Order: sequence, then C-alpha cells, then structure tokens
Amino acid sequence: MKKFLFILVLIMVPAILTAQVFGAGETLMKGKSSVGFNSFFLDSGGNEKVYLFIHMDHGIGQACDFDAKIGFTGGETYFGADLEWQLASRNVFVSFTGGAHKFINFGMDAIFNLMLPMGSSGGVYMGADLDVDFVKKEMITPFWLFIGMKINFNRNTYLLMTAEGAMNGDAANIVSAGIKFDL
Repeated sequence: MKKFLFILVLIMVPAILTAQVFGAGETLMKGKSSVGFNSFFLDSGGNEKVYLFIHMDHGIGQACDFDAKIGFTGGETYFGADLEWQLASRNVFVSFTGGAHKFINFGMDAIFNLMLPMGSSGGVYMGADLDVDFVKKEMITPFWLFIGMKINFNRNTYLLMTAEGAMNGDAANIVSAGIKFDL
C-alpha cells in the first residue's frame, strides 16, 4: 500500500516541484512514508481563497525526505515537490527545505524551520518561507514568517496548524490546518 501511494503521487506530480509550510522541521527516516491533508486559507487583500492540499512524503536518505503535493481550488491547481534536510534534531528540530512549484506561474521555494518539542504531545514550530515566482517577464519574491503548532494524536498521527504572516507586498497572509499519517 505504501509503494502504491508513493507511486500514485509521483504520477500526479510529474517533474514539478514546491514548498509551502506543512511540516514541523522533522524529516522521515529512510524508507518511511507519510500522507497528509490540509486546508489552506489565503487572504490577499479582498481576494480570499480556500485550497485543499494532499501531501505525500518519503524518507530518501539520512535526515532527508521528498514531499510531493497537489492543491485544489475553484479552477486552479497547485503542483509541487521539495526536498527537506534536517540540520539538527536534539533539543530542537531544525530543517531547510528547497523546492519549486507550478501554480499559475512557475516558482521556487526555500523554508527555514525550527521546532521546539513539547514532550510526546507535539511542539511549536516557526521560521521563514521565501518564494521566487516568475510572472511573465518579471520575478516576484513573496516572503513570510510563520508560526505553527504540532499536536500528536498518537505515534503515527498528528495535527499541524500554521499561520504565515506576509512580510512584503508580494505575499498574502496564509492560515492552514491539516492532519498527517505516518505509514
């Protein structure tokens, strides 16, 4: 079943990459997979949109995982994938994510994520998210600072809630919540 889900996502996201924040700075162990679903509310000054995202993560190496995602809203589809590298995992979790996406236009992403664990119940995570989007012959750079909460339901199921504050005129405020299942 794990291999089927992973292959299905790879088929749905051919050669297109991304990163919007739906993670708490942790990576999957090599060979492990997870699937996640989240809603995403984007507020860009009177142009509010709600998206539904489906995520598939797979651990591909020592402290590195691959994430493919697809997002749906009225008439627009978001495709993407990224690689996340865990930089620290002792008292705090620190990761860097790089990827790209196709949502109306092509863009690239970079995320720095820091999580402060709170025992077995989850943790609080925060960081910075920068996109470089290519719009016609122009380049825009939406930039966000984010904070979120991870709540563990059990060892393999957890809730992620994130708020991203727009730090420049190219970005829009974002609120998301969703659930992930480690397979």
